[in-house]
Amino acid sequence: ERISNTASRLEESVATLIELRAAGATGMGRGVEPLRGDAAEQLREVPGVRSIERYLYFRQVDNNRKYPVSVIAGLAPITGELRVNSHGEVGTPSIIKGRGFGPGDDSKNLAVVGSIYARQQGLDVGSTLLLDGTSLKVIGIFDAGFVFGNNQVFVPLRVAQELAYQDVDALTGLRYIPDRERVSNIYVTVESVGQVREVERQLRERLGDEADVLSGQRNAAIAAEALERIRSGSVLGALLSLGISALLVLFTMALITRERTREIGVLKALGASNVTVIRQFVTESVAMTVGGALLGVALFAVGAPFIADSLLGISSTSLTGLAGGMGSQPASDVISFSVSATSLGYALFVAMALGILGSLYPSYSASRMHPAVALRHE
Repeated sequence: ERISNTASRLEESVATLIELRAAGATGMGRGVEPLRGDAAEQLREVPGVRSIERYLYFRQVDNNRKYPVSVIAGLAPITGELRVNSHGEVGTPSIIKGRGFGPGDDSKNLAVVGSIYARQQGLDVGSTLLLDGTSLKVIGIFDAGFVFGNNQVFVPLRVAQELAYQDVDALTGLRYIPDRERVSNIYVTVESVGQVREVERQLRERLGDEADVLSGQRNAAIAAEALERIRSGSVLGALLSLGISALLVLFTMALITRERTREIGVLKALGASNVTVIRQFVTESVAMTVGGALLGVALFAVGAPFIADSLLGISSTSLTGLAGGMGSQPASDVISFSVSATSLGYALFVAMALGILGSLYPSYSASRMHPAVALRHE
């Protein structure tokens, strides 16, 4: 259900979104020819365009950190969406501490940082972040849901342009800014889904080879298809697991009752009722299955990243397009793992149900055994 809801929200959020990237870029624009500063103004004239957001992404590398590659993202207008760029894919994070940008912040040296970036740099809300000699006040911390996204920093576009395009004059040794108006990405929101294709066509005509035009609908369809496959596989795996677990509990309780036949006979001889015998075995079964569920959750919380690295095989694969210290990247660096209170509740409920259902028949059969027969059993 959560995967289906995620796919639906993804389709809804990007159904009218068109992304323009500097030609050949993968989302982090340094190293490619950026988009012209007046490109956004030209796009406002296209019928059906509701809003335009300008972004500038560029990488910074610190090989002394566990996660060496961070992304600086400048945005305008400052009150627009915080759009995390990861390997060319875009997502919107949530603020978990402090606040996001507001009206008037575009003229200030402010930053909203990812949780991983904040932890690596020792930052908190109110801290001062120093980027290439520029001091920025941290006003918020966000969570993007994955490690690489959480190693990014949002700043006003003006600040990002000054940082990205500072060069040193070979003769004077002084820094200069060749073009402050350049951006790497422009996000165009269309007024309605039915206008997306026409707006996309006109954008391609106006920008030509200068930009790559990517429709959010196509990206969402691909992502939704992948999520649906994961959901189907998860449902099938869950059903198989439940079936196998039920059989294991049934056979285990059958063996336990067989081994404890004399004990059952003694209880019956002492006057224990059938309900008492059934309750005793059901209680033991539930305790066993709930304990197993808690152990399984604990093992998942600890071992899931290592299992993902082994199964997905990402740790041995070098991700292209991320030069500058990224190198190979394990799955645990890309995928976030967590156990929510709801998931824990479901696990305990299923464990209790399996314990009760798996023990009812063996305990019922044991309770109907005659004391004399049970006492003769070896």
